[in-house]
Amino acid sequence: MTTARAATDAVRRVAILGPSDLAILRNRDNLIRELIERRRTVLTVTPALDPDHRRRLNLMGAETLVFDPPPARFGILDAWQRSRALSTLIDGWYPDAVLAFGVPMLVEAIIAARRAKPSRVIALLNRPLDQPGPDGQVVSGRRLADALRHADHVVAHNAQLLQQAKSLAGASAKTTWTSVPGAGVDLTHHTASPLPGLDSGLVFLMITRLNRRQGILEFAEAARQIHTRGRRAKFIIVGTPDTGPDAITPEMLASYAADLEVVSPVEDVRPHLAAAHVYVH
Repeated sequence: MTTARAATDAVRRVAILGPSDLAILRNRDNLIRELIERRRTVLTVTPALDPDHRRRLNLMGAETLVFDPPPARFGILDAWQRSRALSTLIDGWYPDAVLAFGVPMLVEAIIAARRAKPSRVIALLNRPLDQPGPDGQVVSGRRLADALRHADHVVAHNAQLLQQAKSLAGASAKTTWTSVPGAGVDLTHHTASPLPGLDSGLVFLMITRLNRRQGILEFAEAARQIHTRGRRAKFIIVGTPDTGPDAITPEMLASYAADLEVVSPVEDVRPHLAAAHVYVH
């Protein structure tokens, strides 16, 4: 048996920590299934857990835990107490590997895992490094750099993001760095289909968090300008509510009601994709 194979076989228990149960279900479901097919035991850890999402994760074969400790009595101790509580949670499950994504959760997970000491810690960067947490706060560059330096592996969804992370963290003999072209698309789930007809004009679609950083207000303004010019087109947003200072509320989009259709989050986005001509990212 090769050393690489032996190291892989040594990883039997994998903890996946993410910013939300929905993010894990939507973005890591295939990873969870693949790990379980390879007879790994998988734990998901999120700040909250919808009963239906718990059921679906359990049906995949994953265990679930919620990490949402009460805030410290003194704000200055909050980060320390959260890290200690998360470390206790991770250590109590005895993972061989910890994978974390979503910058605020990622930082907490790596710092906590440093105490729990699994055999490997993987940081997955799939969003901008200044992504705010649920409280609207952005993790400081110093804290993020410290976390990245203590990860065994950092995987980023594009080369630019990887370079930003490396520049922030600086050289570290402990960390290996890898860039991959995004999370990938399951082509057995999202199959190709012909474009719809043009009876109502072009259909433009966004599927996104309701956050200013996503370009939603610019999308809405573009819809208004196109309609002002008398062009037939339909503009649709499938929007997941967001929190923090950059969150977009329904009131902020009310003035665009004649030009923009806002759809509540859906579990299956395929019908919306099939009805669109242009996907706007």
